[in-house]
Amino acid sequence: MYTRGSCAVKAVEHAIGALYPLAMEAVGRAWPARPAAACGAAAALNTCGNIVGVLLGGFYLLPQAGALLAIEALAAVCLALAAAVVALWPAAAVPRGRRWAALAGAGVLAVFALQPATFDYTALAAGSNVYFKRQSFGTVIAHAESVDGGLSAVAVSTSPDGERLRILLTNGKFQGNDGSHGEMQAQVGVALAPLLHTAARERALVIGFGTGVSARALHAAGFAALDGSISVPICCVWQQPISPASTLGCCSARASIPT
Repeated sequence: MYTRGSCAVKAVEHAIGALYPLAMEAVGRAWPARPAAACGAAAALNTCGNIVGVLLGGFYLLPQAGALLAIEALAAVCLALAAAVVALWPAAAVPRGRRWAALAGAGVLAVFALQPATFDYTALAAGSNVYFKRQSFGTVIAHAESVDGGLSAVAVSTSPDGERLRILLTNGKFQGNDGSHGEMQAQVGVALAPLLHTAARERALVIGFGTGVSARALHAAGFAALDGSISVPICCVWQQPISPASTLGCCSARASIPT
């Protein structure tokens, strides 16, 4: 897996690393009378682009379109900019340059045409990056992507005794499931056990949101306020009153617990 990832990323890394100094060299040559001022203006424009790209990509493209469409949209912008450079560059300055650029552009368009319609989220959420080997979590039926949470997914599987399970995963890491004979008892029990020692219902602290089941159990117990420590891109909420046999319904929405 590391070898495949390295082969896919290394060429892009080298291209990105070489692009900035080459672009600055081109800017300096284009304005030989004022190369320092031209490079300074180009660097400032590049910085503005970095800021706008982070805000637009992270807070709009990724949550609205998903990682694959966001990457394809940015690649299309880069291709359009490259085409503009080729169109504006004097043909005599680079012999046969436009011909090679046209061939490269055709190759990029061919790659666009061969792209899958979506990622294989079952493979992405299989946990190889966490557990060093693929896990059998089941088939992903829902997912959400965000800058702060990465990839959150809900997978469907079957327990050894034939019970249908829905499993919450964050970046391939197991968070919990709705198994009535195991996980649900534990998640509800973690919240209910401390209540044996207090009758107070003013405020509760939840450390680690996970599936949200423990927080939901405390809410159902009548606490006026719940405090927690994290924000997650997919939360699981109860559709029925609290009981080990209740069914989890998963919503693709951001749930924040104040600290």
